[in-house]
Amino acid sequence: MLTNALIELLIVIAILGVISVIAFSMFTGVINNSRKKSDEQQALLIEKAVLSYMIQSNDYKLQHLKYDGSNHSMNGKDSEELIYALQNTIICDIDGSEKEIYPILNPKSSSTPSASNYLPFWNTTKGGNYIGYKIEIDSETLSCNVTPVTSNAKVFVDEH
Repeated sequence: MLTNALIELLIVIAILGVISVIAFSMFTGVINNSRKKSDEQQALLIEKAVLSYMIQSNDYKLQHLKYDGSNHSMNGKDSEELIYALQNTIICDIDGSEKEIYPILNPKSSSTPSASNYLPFWNTTKGGNYIGYKIEIDSETLSCNVTPVTSNAKVFVDEH
């Protein structure tokens, strides 16, 4: 009778072990899915910030940004540079008239602007694939598309 109770106890422990493995793998999937969705929402936030800058400044090709004391054109640049610029006060100089655009993106963790504030959550250091964002701008239709990307060659601002 004692051996039957020990065998039953061993079976219960084995079943609990299987259930915990299944629950852990499901929990990991939920976390990864949450990180992916967070990156998609962050991409929409960046997209809205870019469109806001374009509308406020009339700089539809992102060629007249002045921050940190120098002029910048974003076409072909790393997308992190544009994300950093949108956290600063930008002086837009079109046709000799300067327009001051206050920061559109707020730094998340501190008051100091940094592109690392907007890195993807599902990145390679956390078991994910995203390394940054591709920002595509169409100056004719005044549209912007921001997507998380997995290849370093795709992390740039593309104006067409």
